Amino acid sequence: MAKHNLPIEDIVPLPTFGSMETPSKRPKLTGRAFYQSLGSPKYIVAPMVDQSEFAWRLLSRSFLPASQCSSVLAYTPMFHARLFKETPTFRDHHFQPLRTNHSSTPALSSHPPSNNSVEQQPKSSGTPYLDGHPTHDRPLIVQFCANDPQDLLQAARHVSPHCDAVDLNLGCPQGIARKGRYGAFLQESPDLIYLMVRTLAENLDVPVTAKMRVLETKEKTLAYARGLLEAGASWIAVHGRRREQKGHETGLADWNVIRYLRDNLPPRTVIFANGNILGYEDMDRCLEVTGADGVMSAEGNLCDPGLFAGLEARREGQERGEYWVGKDGKRGGWRMDAVMRRYLDIIYTHVLERTPPTRPPLFVPGIIENTNGTDPS
Repeated sequence: MAKHNLPIEDIVPLPTFGSMETPSKRPKLTGRAFYQSLGSPKYIVAPMVDQSEFAWRLLSRSFLPASQCSSVLAYTPMFHARLFKETPTFRDHHFQPLRTNHSSTPALSSHPPSNNSVEQQPKSSGTPYLDGHPTHDRPLIVQFCANDPQDLLQAARHVSPHCDAVDLNLGCPQGIARKGRYGAFLQESPDLIYLMVRTLAENLDVPVTAKMRVLETKEKTLAYARGLLEAGASWIAVHGRRREQKGHETGLADWNVIRYLRDNLPPRTVIFANGNILGYEDMDRCLEVTGADGVMSAEGNLCDPGLFAGLEARREGQERGEYWVGKDGKRGGWRMDAVMRRYLDIIYTHVLERTPPTRPPLFVPGIIENTNGTDPS
């Protein structure tokens, strides 16, 4: 990936954004120091279009003990940088960090506030609400697709006060990405990629990261990754499939290419591995094979939002009737009715800001609920 000799300001005229800049700048960490400042998370909720939204991110963390929720790093869905920059309604619909971005809480429901509402008083303007909430939704990476450095920078400046880093999507293989010239279809434009990453690295108060796919050969993939790091990416998330691997041609991700990057990039490089993660056991195996710092899951997380919970969480879930185990004692999973209750409780608590309704215990085969005071036997 070629470098440029001109100063960045001579390549892209950078506008001034008064109100969108952070009031007080903190020291900006990058690379491994930044990763360690987040607690060196090993498990990552992947950016998923229209899927990895606020409630899903909280749901994915909810299966862990409260003290461990921040050990899961999460990405927002991919946002289109130009639309995000130009359209306030697009921003307000997809990213709601502050209460001033949308209407009051009662308007979110067709029902009047109940007497057991969590909070009835009007909220002060500018208080944290959903995305990037410092208590509930961190660490958080906001991802954009883009093909213009200015569009990307202006979009990123809207979200930088409310996230830990901004990510550039270089992995989307879909037809809409080909048509819009973004995602994985920027692979043939290394100068543009370098410029976008460097623009963010030099002009944002938070780090920039990048998510990429492997190329035709491991050598080309290595050169690609090196270019991203030289441009200023603090880490790279690597999907082990090529751009062509989608739909019925998806196939398996190649963990060996990610291992090649681990062995040939500087030792302090932070790498996330993505691909082939369908169960909890796959994550440890992926980390062992690739040598990556963390493992990212998309489809596995969508199939099982409790993917990142360990054995202890599963045992506790089984005691509560939320987790089932097969007759062989091996197969099992989180019950979908229990998962739906958790998701709805998140909506009640954080979006509607109301106490979730009291529900009867989950049905467990073999346990008969005694409702009339008599002995069920």
